[in-house]
Amino acid sequence: MRRPEQLTETERKCCDELCERTALAVTTQYARRLAVMMRGRRCEYLALDVWLADVRLGGQ
Repeated sequence: MRRPEQLTETERKCCDELCERTALAVTTQYARRLAVMMRGRRCEYLALDVWLADVRLGGQ
């Protein structure tokens, strides 16, 4: 998954439309949050624990 700011306008629109129509919207948000943590090397246990709890509670 490329960073959202690196998508073309067409790719961004397609992704937005797909996410609006499916359960992918929540999964996409989780993946983006995880990617930001990993890229920023902000994988402190607390941040990762919060992310994992959100995923578990989200029921996805």
